[in-house]
Amino acid sequence: MKTVSSGMSFGVSSEYVEAVTRLFDSSQDPILYVEAWQDVNFWRARFRAEDLIVDAKPYGQDSDANGKPHLINNIENGTIKLGPYLMVALDSDYDYLLGLNFNIYLSEFVFQTYAYSIENLLWHPNKLVELCGKSSNCQDIPPNIPDVIKNWSKAIYPEFVRILKNEPERQELIRALTELLKPDLKFDYSNLSIGTQTVVGSDLFNSKGLTEENVYLFVRGHNYETAAKKLCDQILEDVFLEIKRKLTSQYGANAGEKIKEYRNSRKKITDFIIFEDIECPVCTPLIKRDIQLLKNNYYKTN
Repeated sequence: MKTVSSGMSFGVSSEYVEAVTRLFDSSQDPILYVEAWQDVNFWRARFRAEDLIVDAKPYGQDSDANGKPHLINNIENGTIKLGPYLMVALDSDYDYLLGLNFNIYLSEFVFQTYAYSIENLLWHPNKLVELCGKSSNCQDIPPNIPDVIKNWSKAIYPEFVRILKNEPERQELIRALTELLKPDLKFDYSNLSIGTQTVVGSDLFNSKGLTEENVYLFVRGHNYETAAKKLCDQILEDVFLEIKRKLTSQYGANAGEKIKEYRNSRKKITDFIIFEDIECPVCTPLIKRDIQLLKNNYYKTN
């Protein structure tokens, strides 16, 4: 198989990938460069859901560095020449909300998460009850996990909007807001006192899908993932302790083997989350729209 790659001294173009596909290797799918290895499955699945097969791979596999800044720089300087056979998929970070890197996203060959990152979508609160059930091998999971995260979102929303609008050095301030998501389903977020409680000038952000209930989509993904995982880990620990209590009550001194058997049946929540379908009512339709536009314009079938 002929390898399509770019090195430090030369770039790669959509036309080149297409020529390799047509002349040398019909098995070479259109290339989709992503930021890192952990992004590959997500974007491959998004394209497959629209009946398109792409060779999703981190740019660092074919170049000297990974990461969004490197990708954007090489698009701008012409090292990467985009087209239907060579595309790029990026985490939006704050680009979508704030209109940053607008010239890059104008290209129909550049895709984005619209949420801050893939992690925000993988840990979407609508999926966490089901994921905790799979991980714990138990369906007796508190159903209010999404409500808890939405209550946290409502509590931090005014300050989040203020920071987005007014604070150029926003990452640390927003990280502090994210850490207010507690691993406690009974925590009362109505008692939190966080900066401003008056929302000013949020119309632009609202038009892009940000609401008081979904700030979790737009905070830094790594920080949200950490907080959401702590919440789920605490739920899983509570489930384990409750099942252990029931088994001990039922089997008494002979419960040890039953408890061990149950413990061994459990899996890490991260073993499931990367393979889950992503159904975010804000971001999924936008991602689908972009891929379908590409499909209709360049991959029509008779």
